[in-house]
Amino acid sequence: MELNKLAAKTIFFGHQSVGGNIIQGIEETLKAHPGPTLTIRQAESLASGQGPAIIHTVVGQNTDPLSKLSAFDRQVRAGIGGRADIAFFKFCYVDFGQNTDVDQLFAAYKQTMADLSSAYPQTTFVHVTAPLTAARQGFKVMIKNLIGRSEEPIDHLRRHQFNELLRREYADTGRIFDLAAIESTYLDGKICTVSVNNQTAPCLIIDYTDDGGHLNEAGRKVVSTQLLKFLANLD
Repeated sequence: MELNKLAAKTIFFGHQSVGGNIIQGIEETLKAHPGPTLTIRQAESLASGQGPAIIHTVVGQNTDPLSKLSAFDRQVRAGIGGRADIAFFKFCYVDFGQNTDVDQLFAAYKQTMADLSSAYPQTTFVHVTAPLTAARQGFKVMIKNLIGRSEEPIDHLRRHQFNELLRREYADTGRIFDLAAIESTYLDGKICTVSVNNQTAPCLIIDYTDDGGHLNEAGRKVVSTQLLKFLANLD
């Protein structure tokens, strides 16, 4: 892992609880790879004279994705933009539900990120796919799925629809961290999927979570390792 590159960068990360899991995973990963010192600090802004570090903070409110987008925009404009080498935030799985207007949310996201990139060209803005949840478990669920009566919530489809828009827009930039793909891809390359209303969507690998959404130690290890590699090699 090329941690030397990261040790010289200032990175800002806005998140909620799954992001907290990822930060914990980064801390655990760094303990397992002694070497360059990476400072990790929770703060909403960069302190005067702040050296290279991973700065992270909570943004917005869960179930209200636009509040997270607005909070990130506000924090970047309040001193992060132009001072951080890399800046990004992520939505949470609870931000997507039956009534989510995915197209409207993506349009707002795309415009905000374009405005920030234009205002702060010195900062590299990264895009992160929305995290997933695990498929529902149990014998009754299995039977209903077999007879075509899906027990899975439509949330899976809403997250997948947003992530597909994100990939289509930003994949060629090299600035997209595909968290959803990492969460749903087994080590042998197979994809964890669920069926919802005769459509297929990726889901969180059950071995990566203890509650169906947050990352356990195994999930944190996989995601944090991939994120550190991604950030270290970001142009």
